[in-house]
Amino acid sequence: MSSDSDAIICFDPCTNEKVLGKLAELDPCVGHDLNQESDVPGLIPPPMQPGVVQQCAEVGNDVASDISGAAIEDVPEISDAERTSRLVAALLSPAVQVQEPADVEDVPCKLSPEEVAQVFSDHVPGVCNFLFRQQPGVYSLNFIVAAYETGLAAFRNTPLHSHFTRLLRLVVHYGHENRPGASGYLREVAEAFMDCQAVQARTVERVGLQIQGVTVDFRGLVVALLGDYKGLALKMLAAERIMKLHLPEDDNPVHYENRLTADIGPRLGLDAVEIRRAELDEHARSRFRRLPEADRDAAAARCRELFDLDAFLGAFSGEVNSFSADSPSNSLPCQFLNWVSEQLTQKHIVFDEDTCSRVEVDRPLLIAVLEHLFLAGTQASAKEIYRGESVRELFVRPH
Repeated sequence: MSSDSDAIICFDPCTNEKVLGKLAELDPCVGHDLNQESDVPGLIPPPMQPGVVQQCAEVGNDVASDISGAAIEDVPEISDAERTSRLVAALLSPAVQVQEPADVEDVPCKLSPEEVAQVFSDHVPGVCNFLFRQQPGVYSLNFIVAAYETGLAAFRNTPLHSHFTRLLRLVVHYGHENRPGASGYLREVAEAFMDCQAVQARTVERVGLQIQGVTVDFRGLVVALLGDYKGLALKMLAAERIMKLHLPEDDNPVHYENRLTADIGPRLGLDAVEIRRAELDEHARSRFRRLPEADRDAAAARCRELFDLDAFLGAFSGEVNSFSADSPSNSLPCQFLNWVSEQLTQKHIVFDEDTCSRVEVDRPLLIAVLEHLFLAGTQASAKEIYRGESVRELFVRPH
């Protein structure tokens, strides 16, 4: 199979003092489609990032509705296995989903092809030698330059074409202005253009939205982080099914991943923009049949089994406990402390026990926090204690 892309980041950062107080409260190749998949007209993409979390009026699973509105002391005692199963079912459900971000305002094409190439040359050492899918003489920088001007060819005549074009221009202009972190952002985009347009679009969107500074509250940031781990579970499911069903796919199985994303993504609460991109993937539609309804249920259930809760909790812990005086006010660790000031009865409990000078939250409390966010209340037993306090009594009860 040939290739598939056509020629052509409130208040000031939180300080410890403030937080403690708050706790106390990508040369256009003309006429030759080197970068376009030949077996099917068009292509499409998947994952990324921040958006607004869907607030569902009706929770998309029976678990949450079973306990919603119940008094804490009325929550029945359940086994650890059942508790974990309920939490995973809630996390990988339609009720916990990053919605599509608002459309990016129009970004004009104001740089010449030479200037675009220079931006990447200045910030990404060796970018002039980057090859598209390791094809000798096919330099990916040409595709970046072309995409800046006319967008990603795979998305022409789709609702996403202007969206990705604006975001790519946003990234290039950010680097042209030598703004903070520009080299890292440009390298991510340059490396993505060594792969297919599905990967290109995914990276352009994630980086562009990050630069744009899309922000949400604590719950929204947790859902965005969770989306990454849902995506990993789906990748594992795709790899498993490709091997088991002997499906034809590239080394990077992005198109089958898109097939699964379009078919079972809504059941799992995958990011809405990922589902929309996947539904537009012509290669996914032409190569792989849609999953029958029963198979969708089974595939979604298997994806929940593959979801690595421990890995997600590790990442969640790392984010929360990384708080410092330099943490931006819209970061997850800073938003966590804002949330703590409103939702915990014992606000000091999120600090280390010896000095009470740094955030140190362990797994038991993190699980209870996730349950409070997504199950309408902690599922901890009446006997569960965290640092001398009843876990059930740590959360402010709704009025």
